[in-house]
Amino acid sequence: MILSTTGCISDNPAPEAQPNSPQAIESTASNQSTQANSFRDAVNQAMEAAKLAQTAKTSEEWTKVAASWQQSINLMKAVPEASPNYETAQKKAVEYQTNLEYAHQNIRTTANSSPSPSVVALPPHRVSETPLGNGKRIQVDTNNPQLTHDECSRLAANYSPTAGQGGQIVIQKPNPDAPWNGKLLPFCVDNLDGKGVFFNDFYFQ
Repeated sequence: MILSTTGCISDNPAPEAQPNSPQAIESTASNQSTQANSFRDAVNQAMEAAKLAQTAKTSEEWTKVAASWQQSINLMKAVPEASPNYETAQKKAVEYQTNLEYAHQNIRTTANSSPSPSVVALPPHRVSETPLGNGKRIQVDTNNPQLTHDECSRLAANYSPTAGQGGQIVIQKPNPDAPWNGKLLPFCVDNLDGKGVFFNDFYFQ
């Protein structure tokens, strides 16, 4: 007679892993490794955040710093109570929270700050000075026949402190047309009398 084993259920449960069995030892080692990795990853993330903070200047860069601190805090909080690093991790999570708030403060500060105005270079020129009353007569010669009103005004503003009260600033540029044929002529004059810069446009029509 042939007996079928289909559908038979064993009354003997699967043996549990004993405390000192290879399975139990392997499971314990795996848990300890996971705990250690969580703490180590948190420390590494904190080091990365501190490194980024040393060079961060823009709001985008500070946002990356904040994200790194937040990730480190999350990893520290994830360290289980059974880990030997648990107490240290909880203290570090509180400590890193202060760093996170500092990063957020810098995000707001850099986002609200206006960009520094760009420095506009003065056109090439030569300068000569002669005494004039209580100040100086500053003559500025340029070789650019296309010198604009704006460039002339910036040159005058640059040398007004040197000329002083009672002084004068004369800025010349060449006129390539006849009958001047490249001769330097006064393009703008500032008598420093509060009336601003006067332009001799009739020389350059």
